[in-house]
Amino acid sequence: MTSSSGAPFSPFERRNLIALAILMVVQAACGGNDTTGPGGTTGTTGTTGTTTTTGTTTTGGGGGNVNVTATFNVTNTPCVAPSAGNVSCTFNGAATGGTGPYRFDWRITNPANNQVVEQTNSASFSPALGCSYSSGVVTFTVNVSLTATPTAGTAGTVNGTQSITRAAGACGT
Repeated sequence: MTSSSGAPFSPFERRNLIALAILMVVQAACGGNDTTGPGGTTGTTGTTGTTTTTGTTTTGGGGGNVNVTATFNVTNTPCVAPSAGNVSCTFNGAATGGTGPYRFDWRITNPANNQVVEQTNSASFSPALGCSYSSGVVTFTVNVSLTATPTAGTAGTVNGTQSITRAAGACGT
């Protein structure tokens, strides 16, 4: 197996490529029919809304560093937020390129009120979106930003959205 430049991939890079291929197969098997290309978002809306983002935006660069490609998916959907505690779904990050291990930093923003929840150095997490984050609405959409930073190389950031449903009777619903 070689890169586009003809240089052989290292065992670590091969493992990352295989992991990415498996992630893509699993995503496709779970109903993903992404025909939008890089940066595309697929999903359904409503109380069972699921959004999986596979596009990337890389930041930084120069100096011969390898750019990182960051991706995320959301499992255990629909995402249901109680009045206190973590949502029922899990945000899962992955990265390829650069040199691992990777640091995964998340930022979940409610665009309606600019409330932010952040999680640093965690490949997967289920955010706590209490009543102060969103109150009085049954379903709301959050903006999700994941930055994957390698040990060596240029960090990659991916952005997407996720639908969240408030648990019945929670937070004024």
